[in-house]
Amino acid sequence: MCNILFARELAKRLGTRSTICSSAIHPGDIVTEISKNMGKFLAFGHRYVIGPMLIKLEQGAWTQAYAAVHPDMEGVTGRLLWRVDETIPFEEKPFQRLEPDCQSRLWEICLDICSATEAEKAILP
Repeated sequence: MCNILFARELAKRLGTRSTICSSAIHPGDIVTEISKNMGKFLAFGHRYVIGPMLIKLEQGAWTQAYAAVHPDMEGVTGRLLWRVDETIPFEEKPFQRLEPDCQSRLWEICLDICSATEAEKAILP
């Protein structure tokens, strides 16, 4: 959620005139061996019930690569990328329910964690 809030705030601060785009990217639901030590029941459920809905490990970075280099993504900002061809505007559900100042509070917290100087904070007011 913080990734989404931060990307949304950065997109807002950069504005539409910037050539820099900011979107959040869902890491993907990937087949792994995470269920290997969960016990037989959970391992079975993970492999045979959930497994068919997951993407292969080799496909895991497709969305990130697509966002970084695909011509269709030029100028796209303020989105959540779910799978390669699915982008969700931050204005859509479930993001409508977020507190209006939540993303700006996160921005300020991140600046404090990074010990940003006043000059650095002024770059993207």
